[in-house]
Amino acid sequence: MTGIGDAVPGGGSFEEYLKAFAKGNSYASVRKCAAEILSDETLFDAFLRGTIVPQTWFFRQPAQYDFLREYFLKMPVPAGEKFRVLCAPCSTGQEAYSAAAVLLDCGASGEDFVVDGADICRDFIRAARRGEYSKDSMRSLPPKDIARFFPVSGGCLRVCGELKACVSFFKANLAEKNAPLPNAPYNLIFCRNLAIYFSDSARRRLFDTLLGALAEDGAILSGYAEDFPFMDGRFESVGEYGCFACARRGEGALINERLYGKPRSGGMEKNGKAALPPQTPAARKRAWKNTPRLKRARALADSGKLDEAMRLCMADIEFMPTAENLFLAGDINLAFSNFGRAAEYFKRSAALDEGEGSAYFKLHLTYARLGRKNEADLYLEKYRGNIHFQDGDAL
Repeated sequence: MTGIGDAVPGGGSFEEYLKAFAKGNSYASVRKCAAEILSDETLFDAFLRGTIVPQTWFFRQPAQYDFLREYFLKMPVPAGEKFRVLCAPCSTGQEAYSAAAVLLDCGASGEDFVVDGADICRDFIRAARRGEYSKDSMRSLPPKDIARFFPVSGGCLRVCGELKACVSFFKANLAEKNAPLPNAPYNLIFCRNLAIYFSDSARRRLFDTLLGALAEDGAILSGYAEDFPFMDGRFESVGEYGCFACARRGEGALINERLYGKPRSGGMEKNGKAALPPQTPAARKRAWKNTPRLKRARALADSGKLDEAMRLCMADIEFMPTAENLFLAGDINLAFSNFGRAAEYFKRSAALDEGEGSAYFKLHLTYARLGRKNEADLYLEKYRGNIHFQDGDAL
């Protein structure tokens, strides 16, 4: 029902979490607890909260809101239609309100667009509808003049009435086949930090749902630790390097041409200067391999302080995902026996640095620990294909 793979996003295996939940709620058996979770929505929500990391804030991944602004201004919808945005999962609502604020700041009125937020957790939906947050929810600097939509009162950040009226929230389970999304098709879909936690089959259902809900020339914005085109060949990257946008395969060149005046990909320039380093493994290594934060994360991991190391590593990924920080995140998850999550980080690391075989060998080890021999053998062959043997070498 949740789509979660081998590891729970909050840490540990799904089976371990279920057993602990049953024991903590005084059930005589895991089977009885599981049966009641499936039949009682309140219990299901309580169970669900422990499997979710509600890590979100306003204007997180700022480059994606720049993409939203550019897309809205340069790819207008036909007359009489509304520009449609979906945030799924929406968590406690900050992402959806951020998107609506950007559209209002572009000169649109609430009649010109639709912003929907969908999440499986009813508690999150209720919190999103309240629109009241701690000041910590505004960690990223909002675009100019947008702060007016988020007045602070009594130490609490509150979404203003104008903005609240522009956003609708509803419950939806994106792990279900053909999950209902009532206002589809959407021009832009934010789907961040979900696919990385799903099992292979749930991820396929998710991508089927997103492609079915996406407008013909629409785009999807994913999380920094995800790469939809790498996960599924039906997607291709669009937009400037660093915004993690993708579109239905075959639509990317047209979208880039309409947004930027000509087909572009990776390392795009703005005002004659590179917005970010070129999207090549060699350039990325030179620019980002040894940030002070990543060095510190490695040192903490080597000394056994894995929780602290993971926090620093994730901060480095949030700033800029590289083969190196994603590899370290995979290693830390492997140490925690979070095999499903470790595999996703190693896959992402391999995708960013195809000339390096280490991630493939780690994937071989990870899938071997999961008992998935076919995948383990596949990645062992990939590893062998990425290293150069000399006489006398043995694997």
